[in-house]
Amino acid sequence: MEASVVGIRLASGALTPLIKKLFQSEGPGAGLAGPPASGPSPRRRRRAWRPPRP
Repeated sequence: MEASVVGIRLASGALTPLIKKLFQSEGPGAGLAGPPASGPSPRRRRRAWRPPRP
């Protein structure tokens, strides 16, 4: 093998773990909050139109 190929393989072997650590996704965090509540949606819900009462 040529010296340049050996150098590239060594550099990629050393940089790969560093890059994986930098771009590692975070876990669930502290876990203090529960799952989001399933309630009505934040937008306003409109009722069906009804004629006025007599």
